[in-house]
Amino acid sequence: MIGMQQLSYSELKNFTLAKKRIMVIRLLFLSVFLLSATVVVAQNEVEVPARTRINCIFNSLVTRQDKPGTVVSAEVEKDVVVNGVVVIAKGSPVDAKIRTNNKPKKTYYSQDELSGELVIDIFSTVAVDGSTVKMNDCYLQTFNNKNFDWFTPNTKTVLQPNSIKICETPLPMKVVVK
Repeated sequence: MIGMQQLSYSELKNFTLAKKRIMVIRLLFLSVFLLSATVVVAQNEVEVPARTRINCIFNSLVTRQDKPGTVVSAEVEKDVVVNGVVVIAKGSPVDAKIRTNNKPKKTYYSQDELSGELVIDIFSTVAVDGSTVKMNDCYLQTFNNKNFDWFTPNTKTVLQPNSIKICETPLPMKVVVK
């Protein structure tokens, strides 16, 4: 064999031992890397429990002319924090629509007053990771002519801007945070 150096038994043993050490060190670094990546993933995922409170604030004025199906502008009033981590940021948009907007009426036979009502369905908002957070809640306001003047032309407001509704999440969900 030309160009090959012949190794003694002790040199060959040391060479093989050095290769084994290098392999063990590589495996050790690889396992530490994989373990740290698993820990980082586990730390970035937060479970939002069921019945977590979310304060929603209505930004738009709702008038007696607004019809069912009208989108109502709303957002999250303050950060929602779970285990010291923000999972829903203040200002996140809230999906809300008017379901019912009826003024009070009198029954034909008895002249008893029936209450009017405003029902706004609140469906969802957005978590910090972009996922949808379901709320399945509603804002309900009932009134009659004694506590609300529906028949004066200047009184058109049913719900003032900056009105607040406290909603809850119906089910637990996981949110990935940074």
